[in-house]
Amino acid sequence: MKRVLVLAALFSLAAGFVACSDDDDSSGQVPGKAVIEGPASNAFPATSVTLTAKAEGATSFIWYSNTSPIAGATANTLVVTASGAYSVAGVNENGEGAKSESKVVTIESYVITLTGDASNTCPNTSVTLTGSLQGATAYAWYKDGTKLSGATTNTYEATVSGAYTVAGIKDGTEGPQSAPLNVTIVECPVPQK
Repeated sequence: MKRVLVLAALFSLAAGFVACSDDDDSSGQVPGKAVIEGPASNAFPATSVTLTAKAEGATSFIWYSNTSPIAGATANTLVVTASGAYSVAGVNENGEGAKSESKVVTIESYVITLTGDASNTCPNTSVTLTGSLQGATAYAWYKDGTKLSGATTNTYEATVSGAYTVAGIKDGTEGPQSAPLNVTIVECPVPQK
């Protein structure tokens, strides 16, 4: 009888060890501390950067902008279009893991502006259009979607009606075109002699 009780006690103790080892299983843990990879600023002509998150054991993520959660941002990548400090935390069924260190991202605006009159005023038979993009070393002008040969400065004298756009060029790379400006050139009366 004593031997049966001892065996029963040993069996109970062994079962307790098995239960303890199940409690130590890593499947009950939140994800490890997250890490962010990606550029700290956009390169011309891009208007955004893509950040990538990594966290051991994460099944999704929570991205933060200046400490506030970004609604709907749960993938391991985030397309950043505004300057700020970004961080991320991994998430799984056990909860949210430790946040990453903040990554400060600077987004430069590469939006080009096009200014000028929409029509000429007689006796002028043209209008001067101006493109402006900080840091541009040259410009490319377009009329009705066709590139204008030889037009590489920030100004263009439009003598023909049409929809004009301009793009800035930096280090040989052309950026996106501006919004179109519809120009109407009216015929001016010829002065009588």
